[in-house]
Amino acid sequence: MAAKTYGEAQVLSYVNGLTAPVNFLLISAAIYFVIVMPMNNLIEFRDKKLHFGHSWSRKRSPRTSNS
Repeated sequence: MAAKTYGEAQVLSYVNGLTAPVNFLLISAAIYFVIVMPMNNLIEFRDKKLHFGHSWSRKRSPRTSNS
């Protein structure tokens, strides 16, 4: 939307200020759904197929055990 002219002064409409955040959110959502989610699914599928677990994160380290 173009700036409106009142006499010699130009006034920008509020729409110009809202387009940048809206465009950012739309592009971010597109990147998330097109790139990030499929990659997470592929990684999860690969881990299940190769029997990789996250059991290492559940085990306590010998240095942190209280015994």
